[in-house]
Amino acid sequence: CNFIIHAVGPRWSDHSHSMCCSYLQSCINYSMEEAEKQQLNSIAIPAISCGVFGGDPSVCIPLIVNTVLDYFTQNRNSSINQVDFVEMTSDSILKDFVNALGALKVVEDEQSAILKVSPVKNQVVVVQKEAISQSDTLTLGSISISVSQGDLTRDNSDAIVNSTNPHFDLTQGMVSKAILKNGGQSILHECRNQQGHWNTPTLRVTSGGNLPCRYVFHIVTPNDIKQIATVLLEVFKTADMLGLATLAIPALGTGNLRIGGTKVAQCIRGAIKEYVDSNTPANLNTIKVVIFQQSMVAEFRKVLKDKGICICLIFKQNCHIISCNVPSNWEPMKDEGMIKVLIKPGTVEYNRVMSKFNHSKTIILVKQLERIQHKSQYKQFVAKKNEVESRMKKDNVQMEVVKELFHGTQFDVSEKIYVQGFDRNFAGANAATVYGKGVYFALNATYSSRYAAPNPNMGNQCKMFLADVVTGEYCLGNQNLIAPPPRQTASNKSQLYDSVVDNMASPTIYVVFKDASAYPKYLLTYTS
Repeated sequence: CNFIIHAVGPRWSDHSHSMCCSYLQSCINYSMEEAEKQQLNSIAIPAISCGVFGGDPSVCIPLIVNTVLDYFTQNRNSSINQVDFVEMTSDSILKDFVNALGALKVVEDEQSAILKVSPVKNQVVVVQKEAISQSDTLTLGSISISVSQGDLTRDNSDAIVNSTNPHFDLTQGMVSKAILKNGGQSILHECRNQQGHWNTPTLRVTSGGNLPCRYVFHIVTPNDIKQIATVLLEVFKTADMLGLATLAIPALGTGNLRIGGTKVAQCIRGAIKEYVDSNTPANLNTIKVVIFQQSMVAEFRKVLKDKGICICLIFKQNCHIISCNVPSNWEPMKDEGMIKVLIKPGTVEYNRVMSKFNHSKTIILVKQLERIQHKSQYKQFVAKKNEVESRMKKDNVQMEVVKELFHGTQFDVSEKIYVQGFDRNFAGANAATVYGKGVYFALNATYSSRYAAPNPNMGNQCKMFLADVVTGEYCLGNQNLIAPPPRQTASNKSQLYDSVVDNMASPTIYVVFKDASAYPKYLLTYTS
């Protein structure tokens, strides 16, 4: 090499989790900037802070990768065209690099340079800039929409949508038959099970069997345009609650119903817009319209573009890097790293969030509801979510990746959580430890309200968070746990469960042990 850049990462035991993450980001940024000053074309970066400095590789590695990506996003004309992520001593850390790169998804870019992951060779993961090509991918709010011709059963989205009869008889219908032929009979047996957790009279969710997707959403064939919109909204909400990021749907109604392509395209576009306007998607970010007839593709694209959705550029299909976009409902933050946004009573967002809190009869008078917008905390959370989501998809684990859960805390501690995140050193200070020494979250606000201690100096006001929590794969907790035990399906003892719970049959309490596993989405101030 021509230069050595000496960088010192954070020692995790010396600072809070949030401060260490910010320190590590600065370390990577300064290294990239120094390489840029020297007009270098390449730089090799090790797993900084993952050794004796005590950093958790599952947190540090995605943070390093995302920081490099952010640097290129902000420095389009960088002299650096190659970054090597190097690890020579630990296979598990090397695997974390590969997972961090592989879990990141394709996104839009308006310049002619992107990042590409190339194969691992000699324990080095190489990330290079490469030219991009234009594609008909469209955006609506936080959702990217693509239209393409192809075979739905060969699509590798997290889930595909299959239209079937009211009896959910998959032996009838061309697409259903193709799903059984390629995916296996296990899909048929699952679909016949009327007790599935996500099942409704018009929707049944099964695994993807041998198909490239994780799930198949079987819907009762709609009778008209209005029913198409209704069932699509149900599908979008279920996909997001399941923690899915990508969804592929057919041109519903253009077959047996003989509805024109233009009307169906308008209906799909309208359903996506209604979903984005009425919800805050936590996971779903890409909807693909997969059309079997090539002649109909241009018709769908024209309708979507004419409705004012702008065409953007996307990466080539073999690229795997994403920038971490903030939620579409966030207020502009300019150069601010964190802000609280007061949610006005009566708005759709306020009513949705308060409907969850209102199940608790301990909340007498609501003072205010605030949305937490914290860029670095959110990036860490998304990196953790993507890592778990990628692993569960690979292992064909059919569980929710993320849940919305409550966390009650002391009045003064709420500000620390806002600034630094759910650090178990203080976030769990007044919580029970019967299921382990982690950060506790509850399915019901009533339970969390026990730990939202009133502040007598502030009119007995209490604080409670509604958080997004990566619960992933879980097991039963106990008071001796300082970390989750190894997963039963794991190949080695370092592969742990993502959380622990109070009851395996019907969990109401979830405990996480990694600070990046939870994001404080909303903060409620109330009196009890």
